[in-house]
Amino acid sequence: MMNSVPSTAIDSYRPTKVIESSAHLPWEGFVVEKSISPPGTLLPTSLDKHSIWQVGSLAVRGERSTRRGGFASYSKAPGDITIVPAGPIPDVRLFTNAELICCTFDKSFTEGISGEVGHRLSDVPVFSLSVRDATTTRLLDLLMEELETGAPSGQLYAESLAQALAVRFLTSASVLSRRLHSQASPLPPAILRKIKDVIENNFTQKLSLKTLASESGYSRAHFLRMFYASFGVTPHDYLVDRRLNHAKHLLRRERSSIAGIAVECGFSSQAHMTSLFRQKLGVTPGYFRRSS
Repeated sequence: MMNSVPSTAIDSYRPTKVIESSAHLPWEGFVVEKSISPPGTLLPTSLDKHSIWQVGSLAVRGERSTRRGGFASYSKAPGDITIVPAGPIPDVRLFTNAELICCTFDKSFTEGISGEVGHRLSDVPVFSLSVRDATTTRLLDLLMEELETGAPSGQLYAESLAQALAVRFLTSASVLSRRLHSQASPLPPAILRKIKDVIENNFTQKLSLKTLASESGYSRAHFLRMFYASFGVTPHDYLVDRRLNHAKHLLRRERSSIAGIAVECGFSSQAHMTSLFRQKLGVTPGYFRRSS
């Protein structure tokens, strides 16, 4: 049995029901959505943006048009991914409801990353059906989790995930594989100190990947790889650790409310800080305060 492209398209036409969308958030260069499309015939269209689609919790069955005319049956399991470059897509007829998660990239977003990693714009990723890639799945799931929980982790976190996801998209062209997986050099000592100072002086504020990369003088893609080579963590993880360290200091020395400390340290809420305390330290802020 053959598989098919997911049957909805951001901008070109809308699915019947959008459940979640990041369009209202200050995420630049990409949109993440979860949607439901019902059984029925969907008209052919052409996408003007690159996108990555993932089948949600429901298995999907249907049929798609072929180059020779007619239709071929397909089925897609939960988690199946489809790489969809900008351009025409086939007619699709759904036999079942289709829950779909999609990340669509603005043209400037993917072109910027292409330039940063030396990728030729003519090397367009190929249309790929039923891809199974654990990293892509994890990145999409993390973006959707961030969206569904109200984006508590901030712009830097979402942008870093989307940047990595776009690199995975471009990697599907295969010409990038060796270059992207080559060992990156750490940031030069002077720039390393500068970035640490920027984070130290602004860790309670909203920091974007664009801001940190511009301070380093490198492109976003190179900065991410060099930062990881320097610290062994992503910029977002480094920022979270700095906020947690400050929170621990305040919990030991002040009797301010935990909610007040969360806001003072740059967390979106007490619940957000508590979640990260459990994840990183294995205890709640309240337990940490009592045991300190």
